[in-house]
Amino acid sequence: MKWLLCAALALAFGGMEAKAQEAKDIVGAWAQVANVNISADGAKMDAFGPNPKGQALFDANGRYAIILHRDGLPKVAANNRMKATPEENAAILGGLVAFYGSYTVKDKIIVLKIEGSTFPNWVGTEHRRLIRSVTGDELAFGNEGGAAGGRNEVTFRRIK
Repeated sequence: MKWLLCAALALAFGGMEAKAQEAKDIVGAWAQVANVNISADGAKMDAFGPNPKGQALFDANGRYAIILHRDGLPKVAANNRMKATPEENAAILGGLVAFYGSYTVKDKIIVLKIEGSTFPNWVGTEHRRLIRSVTGDELAFGNEGGAAGGRNEVTFRRIK
């Protein structure tokens, strides 16, 4: 009889955990609150500074757009993005990444099919993000192949 109770509890709680694996659980608008890069030697660095900015938008039709950037990106002195100096462009692009496309979620993995990006090397590729947790207000995932090398741990807060 005890095994039956244990099996029933495992099924009940197992089903609750599986819920965080569904695409519908990440649909909405999310604000970036942390983006930590962990190098092979274990050193940690805030990939977009101590106060990262940006948003991830996931719609119910499997489309997404993600824009991540440092707080306080420098302004362009000419007030015209087409006339930014090489130094201004380098500072801005070094603190920004944006990408969009389609996504799926299965077995706690978000698969992002990248159609466009400010980092052209990503265009036409698929990225996989391991979902570490999803609650009503927080989405956290890991990126084993961060553009800066190492592993990124990214956390978002739901925008209400």
